Amino acid sequence: MANPRVSIAPLVDITTRHFRYLLRLVSRRVVLHTPMLAARKVAASSSPSILRFHADEVDSGGLVAQIGGDSVSTVVRAAQKCEAAGYSAINLNLGCPAKSAQGGSFGATLMLPDKRRRLLRIVKALNEEVDIPVSCKVRIGVDEHDRYLLGACRLHWVLC
Repeated sequence: MANPRVSIAPLVDITTRHFRYLLRLVSRRVVLHTPMLAARKVAASSSPSILRFHADEVDSGGLVAQIGGDSVSTVVRAAQKCEAAGYSAINLNLGCPAKSAQGGSFGATLMLPDKRRRLLRIVKALNEEVDIPVSCKVRIGVDEHDRYLLGACRLHWVLC
C-alpha cells in the first residue's frame, strides 16, 4: 500500500464491494476495508463468496479484510483465505460492542481481562501464519471495565 492519506473504516452494510468500487473510482490511494467478516463463516466455506471483490478495489491504496473471531485456528484459517483471495492486509476487529460480538466472544470482548491471553495468541498466530500486514481495530476500553478521568486526563486500560 503506497502512502494512503485516507482510510475508509469498516462499516456493516456500508462498505460493501459496490461501495468500495465507487470509492476506488474516486481515489486510487484510499485504503478500503470490508465490513467485519465472521471468521467462522469464512473459514468454514470452501469458496467464500463474501471474499469476492473487483480487481480495481485493491489498487495502490489497498483492500483490507476485517475479521472478527475468537478461535485462534479459525481466525488464522479465515485470514489465510483472505490472503489467498488477494487482500492487501488483515484487520482484527477488537472494537465491535454489538451483542452479537459479545455472544460470540469477539470484537471488544477480546479486550476484557479474562480474554487478553487469547487475544495475544490470535495476534501472534496471525503474524506467524500470513504474509500480509496485520492490524487491530480497537476501542478505548470496554464499558464498565475501564474508567476515564477527563479532568485529570488519565486513562486506565492496558492490553497486557
